[in-house]
Amino acid sequence: MVGEEFQIEIYDCTLRDGAQAEGVDFSVDSKAHIAGKLDNIARDFGSLVHFIEGGYPGSNPKDIGFFQRLKERPLKYTQLVPFGSTRYKSKTAKDDIGLKALLEAKTEFVTIFGKSWDFHVTRALQTELPNNLDMIRDSISYLKKEGRRVFFDAEHFFNGYIGNPSRGIEGNKQYALDTLVAASEAGAERLILCETNGGLLLFNHPEILQETVEFLRVKKGIDIPLGIHTHNDNGNAVANTLYVVNELAKLKEKLVQVQGCWNGFGERAGNADLCQIIPCLVENLGIKYTKEGALALLTEVSRYVYDMAGIVPQEKQPIVGTALSHKGGIHISAIKRDPGTYEWADLGKYGNPQGIVISDQAGKSAIYQKVKEFGLFKEAEGLGIDKEKYGADVLDHIKQMEHEGYSFRGANASLELLMRKRLARLSKQRYEPIFVVDEVRSIVNIRGGRADADTTLTMTVGKEQMYNTKKGVGPVDALDKSLRAMLEPVFPYIAEIRLVHFKSNEVSPKEGAESIIRVYVTTKDNQGHEWATVGASRNIIEASLIALRDTYEYGIRMYAPDQIKPQKK
Repeated sequence: MVGEEFQIEIYDCTLRDGAQAEGVDFSVDSKAHIAGKLDNIARDFGSLVHFIEGGYPGSNPKDIGFFQRLKERPLKYTQLVPFGSTRYKSKTAKDDIGLKALLEAKTEFVTIFGKSWDFHVTRALQTELPNNLDMIRDSISYLKKEGRRVFFDAEHFFNGYIGNPSRGIEGNKQYALDTLVAASEAGAERLILCETNGGLLLFNHPEILQETVEFLRVKKGIDIPLGIHTHNDNGNAVANTLYVVNELAKLKEKLVQVQGCWNGFGERAGNADLCQIIPCLVENLGIKYTKEGALALLTEVSRYVYDMAGIVPQEKQPIVGTALSHKGGIHISAIKRDPGTYEWADLGKYGNPQGIVISDQAGKSAIYQKVKEFGLFKEAEGLGIDKEKYGADVLDHIKQMEHEGYSFRGANASLELLMRKRLARLSKQRYEPIFVVDEVRSIVNIRGGRADADTTLTMTVGKEQMYNTKKGVGPVDALDKSLRAMLEPVFPYIAEIRLVHFKSNEVSPKEGAESIIRVYVTTKDNQGHEWATVGASRNIIEASLIALRDTYEYGIRMYAPDQIKPQKK
């Protein structure tokens, strides 16, 4: 644990470095929404991040448009920072297009990066070592003269210090340190040590931080705060970041800037994941850098960034992933007695309480936990149903369904509907679905290399039967359009629902059996409610129908029960 006087500041690189991740597609709107959400959190609860790196305004129209948008609607509680490089090797700072773009962003802070590895200076920049130092000095001095506060990213600092042992490339310790001196003399306010290639284990090289701090603080009298920026090419970006923070605290540093990206987005294998770094700073290093209300929104921010990026959330992501729930019966029984038996921390503090996953490995402990979570125990007691009998019935049914290809991991809406149906059966009552799909017919049309589908749906609501035909890009799309078209006039709430994720995968069949397709659907409404459903069948259209049917049934029952009309007799 570090001392109470030690402070950190979080610098979010997601909108620039994170945008370079494969598959990530931030629009100007999505970048503005992410920045706005973080700023609103800072206003209402406390800062999750202190600086937001918005992009490289001199490099592409999207980033230019983003900074123009933020000029019109500036952040009020978080600092927006444009990112750029030192001047071109043969230009003056005032004539450099990239530096001009940084100034045109009209922000208080700017970040520039410069080479700190002599190998990169001579091979990549193809310039002389002294000229690179001049480029650093000139760029920072010019930006300072124009009224900007400057952070300096010492790119490849750690490789510059010791080289790259894996490739037999040597470093130049003194030159790496000289780049920090050049930046500080020119007026930089932060010196960010970058592990850019993401291949080192920094705990193997404690001398780097020790010697750097001694050189700057003792020999040169430089007291500018340091920072850390790591990449994840060898899978250790978070570990390297936490190691540096802890070591700098031991070396009596008072403030360290920590850079990273939400969900570990970033070029190649990604950057250090803020979703992991922030809880580890709090739980493992004892750093209380913000209020609990802000920390409680960590998982929400993670999923919001996924949505804005058009990326499917990673189930097994540490801290914020859905895979952290418990599946085995022995584990479940133990955590009911004491959560500390299998949970390293209370992840509810970060908006992701570790729940119970119902599976064929789960025992009655899991069933009881879920029944309690869904509020069904009181209903069962009111119906005079023994909870042991109820739990055993549900468990047997779940095991049978999982044998048929279902998995209720993360599909709590389908699970709750299943439990309600079993409760109705045990009470000798009939479970009345809100609507019944009587028949589905789908035709796929391929003409001139283009494909679409027509789906005809027959449905009964109460005693009224209706049908229609809708066209979609595929049979599942047409099926959903047909469902919505018939449900929305009866249940206006359907207009507030949107499907945010559809995933299908093949369940490994037993030898000689046909493949089973499992479909997951995740849905949100305009009030921010989110739920997930599952369907399974040897036919993808049927599996999709089951998941979609549960989606709309659950949404109406839970969030618009007043729209359910009494069944006609």
